[in-house]
This record gives sequence, C-alpha cells and structure tokens, in this order.
Amino acid sequence: MMPNDELKLLINIAQLYYEHNLTQAQISAKLGIYRTTISRLLKKAQQQQIVKFTINYNLCQTSLLEKQLKEYFKLHDVIVVDANTDDQSDIYLQKMGYAGAKYLQKIITDHDIIGFSWGSSLAAVAEQLDNSVHKEALCLPMVGGPAGKLTSQFHVNTIVYNVATKLHCRSLLMDFPAILEEKSLRDAIVKSQHYNQIASYWYKLTIAMFGIGSCNIANSSIWHGFYGDDDQIETLENKPIAGDICSRFFDHKGNIVQTNISDKIINITLEQLKIAKYRIGVAESTEKADAIIAAILGGYINVLITTKGTAESILTQLIPPD
Repeated sequence: MMPNDELKLLINIAQLYYEHNLTQAQISAKLGIYRTTISRLLKKAQQQQIVKFTINYNLCQTSLLEKQLKEYFKLHDVIVVDANTDDQSDIYLQKMGYAGAKYLQKIITDHDIIGFSWGSSLAAVAEQLDNSVHKEALCLPMVGGPAGKLTSQFHVNTIVYNVATKLHCRSLLMDFPAILEEKSLRDAIVKSQHYNQIASYWYKLTIAMFGIGSCNIANSSIWHGFYGDDDQIETLENKPIAGDICSRFFDHKGNIVQTNISDKIINITLEQLKIAKYRIGVAESTEKADAIIAAILGGYINVLITTKGTAESILTQLIPPD
C-alpha cells in the first residue's frame, strides 16, 4: 500500500499538470521539487492508475475500423482508406495507392528484398511513390506475366520497374508467362538460370506487396485479362475457392486449393510468401471481403490496406450487427 502522503502528492501533481495545464517547470517551482522528480512522479501516477488515458476512436471512424481489425486478427498493421462509395474507381485507386506507397516508404530499409504481384492496386502504389526516396533494395516479381490481354500498366514487370525507379533501387524482371500451356513447359523453365535467379530471392523476401483475387468478381475485365481462357476461369469458379494471391488459390479457411493450373504456373508459393516480415495485402471491394478474411486466416497477410466500405463489410461478417 502506498503511503498516504505520497498518494496525495501524486494526485496533487497530476491535477496541476493534467487539469490546470501547468508545465513541469511551473509545478517544480510551485512545490519546490526538482523538475526531473516531477517527470518521474507523473509517470508513477500513470503506473498507479491515478491517471488513465482513453483514446476516443469513435471520432475517426477509420481509426476505429483499423483498431477493430487489427485486434480481431492480431495483424501487424491495418490501414483503412476513407474512400466514399460515390467516388469514381480511379479516385478509389489513387487513395489506395497513396496509402500503400506511404506505408512502403515508411517501412523500407536498405537491403530489403521486395516482391510484387500484378494488378490495378499495385500499379496505383507504384504511381503514388515519392521519387525522392533512395534505398539500396531489390524489387522483383512474385508471379509471371498474364495469359490474356492485360493492360500493360498492371503487368507485374511494369509495377516492379516503376517502383524500383521511384526508389532508385535495383530490380529483376521475369520474362515468362505466369501460366504455361503444358506442365512440361513449366518444368523446363524452372530449370533455367533466369528463373532460378529470381526464385532464389523468394526465400529471402522481407516485404511482399500484393493484391487479392476473388472468384466473386471473376467476370471483371482485369481478371479475364490475366487468365485469358474462359474455360479456365469456369474451372476455377467450380472449385471451393475464396481467393488467390499471385494465382495461388485458397479456400474460406485459408487452406491451399490445388487447381488445374497449379502445376503449370510460374509463381511464388504461399509458404514462401510467409517468409516475408511484411506481407501487405492491398485490396478493396465488398465482393473481396471473403477472400481478404481467408487470406488473413491462412497467415498470408499481416498488413492490410483497404477501404472503409470493405473494412465494414469484413467486420459485419465477423461480428454481425444486433
């Protein structure tokens, strides 16, 4: 039990500092106590729970959503972008790209090895990066190129090159399609020196940044632009698939699902992806909520960048309203 005189002193100092807004120097002069002692006693007042702080997350709804998602899933970080449902798609992408770019610039260090996937969200990240940053890092693809007619700005090589240019760092590009027509072609490529140079870095990734695919939006032009073949897409839709990362598919619990392209694809494995310290999923749309949840459950994501509407959709599925 703390002596009564000490307790009174702590309460008095806390009142002067937090309620009357006196500085530590003013309290020191008023009470005749060294300023360093005042600082120590203020910390003790917190430790003894004489002073308690609460953060009103409700004042900023995105902060509340970030806190809820981070705590529920035990994620390293969550960034919720305040994008309105009436925003045009390009505004959505700009806001997502800006959030992803700022986060990447915050965590990147010299000698990082950074892997990227393809897609509009990742292209937006590359576009929003500040080119004043200089890092001795290496950027590389985690998946090959598209099988269909994908807009060049969304190609993984374009994204990797643009990010490396902005960061003034090195890059490696992949000269192979993601999906081969035959397993034998894939087997031949994985024996090549060029493939093995890139694939060796997949075991050393420190940062992985990727989009998340979902069969719920498989009719999108970007999905068709990557996978190309309608029969192939239909086959994927008939599997118990919640989503994919770099064309590695998983079910609603995050378990890996083997598909008709599993042995014909050039890409990182989901187990290799888990090696990265930062596994940053950049994804939005309420249709992707299931895929995002599944990716988190599988341990493929520990940092989520998404929009307010998507975050609300995820939380509604996890914690249904009363």
